[in-house]
Amino acid sequence: MINIITKKMKGVDYWVVDFRYAPIGFTPEEWKLKTDQLVAAGIIPKSKEKNIKRSKMTKSEVKAKAAAIINNVEDHDMSKDVLLVKDLLGEKLNDIRFDDIGFDYRKNANYLGRRFGFDFALNGSIKKATIQYEINICRKFVRLFGDKSWSTLNAQDCMVQLREDGVEQANDLETHELRLASSYGTFKRAFNMIKAISRYLAKFYGVKDVFADVILKDFPAPKTISEYKDSKNARTMPTNVDDVLYFAEQSYLKGIANRDDDTKKLWHEQLLLQIELFKRTGLRKGELIALTWDDLKLVEKGNKKFGTISVNKQFSRNTQTVSKPKTTKAIRIIPISFELYERIIAYKEIQIESELIFPNSVGKHDVRDRFGRALRSGNKEVHGDNKSKWLTVHGIRHFFATKFLNENHGSLDDLSVLLGHTDPRTTIQNYVDNRDIPADRLADIADRVGA
Repeated sequence: MINIITKKMKGVDYWVVDFRYAPIGFTPEEWKLKTDQLVAAGIIPKSKEKNIKRSKMTKSEVKAKAAAIINNVEDHDMSKDVLLVKDLLGEKLNDIRFDDIGFDYRKNANYLGRRFGFDFALNGSIKKATIQYEINICRKFVRLFGDKSWSTLNAQDCMVQLREDGVEQANDLETHELRLASSYGTFKRAFNMIKAISRYLAKFYGVKDVFADVILKDFPAPKTISEYKDSKNARTMPTNVDDVLYFAEQSYLKGIANRDDDTKKLWHEQLLLQIELFKRTGLRKGELIALTWDDLKLVEKGNKKFGTISVNKQFSRNTQTVSKPKTTKAIRIIPISFELYERIIAYKEIQIESELIFPNSVGKHDVRDRFGRALRSGNKEVHGDNKSKWLTVHGIRHFFATKFLNENHGSLDDLSVLLGHTDPRTTIQNYVDNRDIPADRLADIADRVGA
C-alpha cells in the first residue's frame, strides 16, 4: 500500500507519498529490504516519504510516479498474497464469470477485493471490518453479474444495475430521491472496486479490461444529496439527541423495573454513564464496550485535575472478539472532566466485579448491546417507524463533533485527534498539520468537553 496524502508545510501544499507500507504481494519484512535498497540507491529518501508540490503534479501523476518507483524493485511472486485466476479458470479467461472467480475467505485469507492491491488500495494490515465490507461488495457483484460471462458484460449497464440495487437496499428512507442520495457513497466504492478488479485481470492475466471506458462522471452525485445531508444533520440536532436519549432511558428503566433496587441502580447508572461518554467524547460503540479500568487515569496538572481515557482496542459484536482500533490514529487519549471521572469511579463501587468498565451481568463484553436496544426504543418513541430520522451512536458522535467545534470553540486539529480519524479530511475537507495534542492543553480540552 502506497499512502498518498496532502500536507501543508510552511504555507505550501504537498503530496506526501509514504512508502513504508508493503504493497500487495510483499510481506512487511520483504518490503523493508526492498525499500532499504531503494533508499541506498537514492530513489527514495531515508524517511521513505517523498514530498511533491501539489502545484507541480496531479494526484494521478503522483500515483504514476509512485508506481514507477515500485517498478525499480525486481518482480515479486504475487502468488503468496493473491488468488491465481489462471489456476481457478484454466484457459477460459475471456469466458469467465464472477461466480467462477469466486472467493472463500473462510478457507483463504485472500479474497476478490484484494486483487486490486496494486492500485494502492489494500494491504495485509486491513481490518476485519474492512475485509467484511469489501467481501459484501464482492458478493453483490456475484449476485448481480455472477451468471454472465466477463467478455459479454456491458460496463454501462452493469453500473446502472449497481446504482439501482443500491437504491433498493436503502429502503429505510422515505423517498426515492433520498435513497438515491444515501446510497451514492457505497455505489462509488463498488464502482472503484469493479474497475480495479477489471484492471487487475487485464494487467496480470490478459483479460479484456471491460470497465476501462466507464467513468464516474457518467454517474454524478444526485442533486438531492444536500437534502440527504440536511436530513442526516437533523438527526443530530441537540433537541433530537436529548429527546431520543431521554426516551431511551425511560424505556430502559421499564425493562429493569422488576429488578431489585441495587441492580436497578447499577444498570441505570451504567446507561447514564454510557450516554455521557458518547455525548462528551465521540467514542465509537465498539471502543466504549472494550474499555477496561486500566484505560481510565486521573491526571493532576498544576491546580487542575481531569481524567483521561486511553482508546487502544475495540470489541466487535459480530465476531465477539477484541482487536486493535480501526486505524493507528484511532489509538488515542481522550480527556474528560474531573466531575465525570469521579462519577465513573463512584460507579465502580457498585459495579459487577470485572476488568471491563461496562460489562454485562456476568462481567463479560456486552454482546446483547443493551444501549443499542434502548436507543432503538427511544427512536421509536420519538420518530415511530420513520427510520430516516433515527438517531444512531454514530449520530451522537457527529453531535459531539458539532458541539465541540461550534459551542465549545474547539479546534479542528484537536477534534480530528479526539475522533481518531486517520486523515483530518474525514473530519472536514481540509488537512491539518498538527496531529498531536500537547499535554499542557489536555486540561483545557477536558474543561471544554465537560461543558
